[in-house]
Amino acid sequence: MQLELDWRGVATARLIDGHRRNPLSSPIIMRLRDFLRALADERDTSPAWVRARVRCVAIEATGPVFSAGHDFADFAGASDADARTTLDACAELNLLLGRIPQVSVAAVGGAALAGGAQLAASCDIVLAHAEAASFCLPGVHRSGFCHTPAVALGARVGARAAFALAALGHTVGAHEAAAIGLATRVVGAATWRTDVDATTGGLAARFGPNSAEGKRVFFAQAGLASTAERYTLATDAMVGMF
Repeated sequence: MQLELDWRGVATARLIDGHRRNPLSSPIIMRLRDFLRALADERDTSPAWVRARVRCVAIEATGPVFSAGHDFADFAGASDADARTTLDACAELNLLLGRIPQVSVAAVGGAALAGGAQLAASCDIVLAHAEAASFCLPGVHRSGFCHTPAVALGARVGARAAFALAALGHTVGAHEAAAIGLATRVVGAATWRTDVDATTGGLAARFGPNSAEGKRVFFAQAGLASTAERYTLATDAMVGMF
């Protein structure tokens, strides 16, 4: 995985093991988790965007597969404790994509499978390549089940739709993914690179305390039970902003 920060403040984590279908090996999970931890670190008194100069986080990949998910070499012969350590780190990584103050963007230019679909679904915005992007929870095809990937998809598309994807194991193309809310927008092949750069660059240009607070408050109010509670939280934030 390459991790780079450009002049706009866009930090890009790029999976570059395309010949192996960009598996999410334990070292990659730990490295990306630790990077996101630094952005979300509430123990530091200075804002994350000041400390790290990161204004947007993007996840991309090289090759025809965005990510095939977990590297099963990490689990072959592993103890329950070791397997749990890897899965706990993966869960934290996916949660952090929603908790960091910066907007996270998944640029899905290939097949996002199992944990790869989980990684994409955990980002705030998902751009799907019109011709190459697809999403699938294929665990059932190998007599298994994509338990943890289904959590991220369920948070994005709803419980019933996510369960159907996990139970059926069928592949969803870019346009269907957008229709069910898994993808934010479908991007044509001819404008793919331009649109990805424009999206991340625009988010970086607009990043600041109010946008960071906007992300935090939005997801906090979305999790509340009643509309009245949501308005109370949002109103407090709006008063503070004014």
